[in-house]
Amino acid sequence: MAAITDVGRHNWLDALSEVALGVKFGMSGEPLLSVASAAESEIAEITGAAEVSPGTAIAASLAIVPARALYDFDKSKAIARECLSILRAEPDRFRTVASSASWRAGETQTQQVALDAVDTLLIVLDAEQLSSRQVVRSLLQHVQDVVEGPVRHLTATLLAVATGEPYDALVRNYPTQLLTRVAGVSAATFAGGFDTAIRNASAHLDFEVDEQQGEIVLSVRKNPRHMSAEVFGDALLAAAESVNAAALAIAVAVDEMGIDIPTPDVASLGVVADAMPRAMLRLLGWEDVAVVIEDASVAVTARGALPALIPTAGALLVSLPDRVAELEFSVDANDGARHVFRAPLGGLREYRDTKSRLGEGVETELAFAIAVSRCTLDGARVLSQAAVRHYLAMQVGPKINGPLPDAIKRLRLVREAAVSIGDAEAIEVFGGAMTTVRLVAQGLAPDAVTARHLDTLVKWESERHKKPFGLLSN
Repeated sequence: MAAITDVGRHNWLDALSEVALGVKFGMSGEPLLSVASAAESEIAEITGAAEVSPGTAIAASLAIVPARALYDFDKSKAIARECLSILRAEPDRFRTVASSASWRAGETQTQQVALDAVDTLLIVLDAEQLSSRQVVRSLLQHVQDVVEGPVRHLTATLLAVATGEPYDALVRNYPTQLLTRVAGVSAATFAGGFDTAIRNASAHLDFEVDEQQGEIVLSVRKNPRHMSAEVFGDALLAAAESVNAAALAIAVAVDEMGIDIPTPDVASLGVVADAMPRAMLRLLGWEDVAVVIEDASVAVTARGALPALIPTAGALLVSLPDRVAELEFSVDANDGARHVFRAPLGGLREYRDTKSRLGEGVETELAFAIAVSRCTLDGARVLSQAAVRHYLAMQVGPKINGPLPDAIKRLRLVREAAVSIGDAEAIEVFGGAMTTVRLVAQGLAPDAVTARHLDTLVKWESERHKKPFGLLSN
C-alpha cells in the first residue's frame, strides 16, 4: 500500500491546499467583481434578498469559489444562512460588537492568522521530502492555528450577538467551549464542522501514522480513533467549510448594515496573483503547473490529461484580472503530445455576463457560440466553421415558422452573432432568410437567390457535428 503522502498528494492533500490557495487569493479583491456577477443566484439564495449590493456580492465571492469547487455547496449555503440569521436577528448588537476596537482587531488578526496558517500549510504540501508523519503533524498544527484564531473569533462573534454577552469576555474562552455553546444558539451545522477527534489531536498533537494500513490514528493515548487518509482529509475540509461560510455571513452582515470596516492592505496579506488559477488547475489533476500573468495575457504550462478546455477556461475567469485578454494552455498530455489551446477572454466574459443577466436562452447560446468560435487548439479552431454555422442555425429553430415579429427578431439576433464571428456567408444567409420570411408573410414570392438562403439555413440546422468539448456551465 502506498504511503499516505503518496495517496494524499494526488487526492486530499492537494484538495486541502487548493482550499487554502483559494481563500488566500480571494482576499486580494481584484478578481472578485468578476466572480460576483457569476455567482449572483447563489448569493441571493444565501442572503434571501432579490438584489444584493456590490459590497455584498464581493464579500460573498470569497466564499463561493472554494465552496463550489470543494465543499458540499448546499451545506455551505446552509451554514452561511444559519450564521447570517443570528447576526440579522440582533442588528443593534452586531453593530455594537463590530464597532469595538477589540472586535476589529480580532477580525484583522483572524484574516492574518488564517493566511499565515495557509502559508505554512502550502510549504508543507509542496515539500515532497516530508514523511507522512511530518505532513499529518503539520496539518494538525494548521487546524490548531485555525481553531485558536478564526474559530475563536467567529464563535465569540456569533455568541455575543445571540446572547448579548461581551465579545471581549467570550473570546477568552476555550474554542471547544465556544463551539459547544454556539451549537445551542441555532448554529449547530456550523459547529458540527469541527470533528472532536481532530480538534483534540490538534490541541495535543496526539496521533500516530500507520503506513501499513494507510491510516491516521488520533488521540492514541485515550479513545483512539482510526481514520483513512480520505476521511481525515474530509474532516479537515469540513472545518474549512464551516470557517469559510461563517466568515461569509459576517462579511455579508457587515455590508448589509453599512458597517465601515477597513480592509487590510493587499500587499500585507501576501497575496500571489497566480495562486488561484494555479490552484484550480491542480484540482484538475495537472502537475508541474506554472502560471505567468503578464499585462494582457496569461500563459499556463502543465502536464496531465487534457480536460474539457472551454469549461476550464471559463472557470479560470473568476481568478484572472479583467485586464487579461488572452489565455494560453500549453499541456504535455497523456498521449505524449504537447497541445496548445488559446482563448480570447473577452468572448467568454461576455458569455458569462449574459448568462448571469438573462439565464438560459438564445442570447446566452449565441454568446457561447461567439466565444467558442474564437478559440483554437493546436492552431485549428475548436469548432469548425460548419459546426459554428450549425450551432447558429439551431438557434433559429421553429421561430422561422412562427409569427413574423418573432421570426425576424430571432434571425436578427443570429445574424448579429454571425457579424461578431466575422462569417460573411452566414451574414448573407441569415439576412436573406429575413428577407424571405418577410416576403412570404406579405404573400410575395422571393427571387430564387434569396429563397436559397432559407434552404441553406435549413440545411445547416439539419447537419450534425461532433462536439469536442462539454458546454460551459460555470
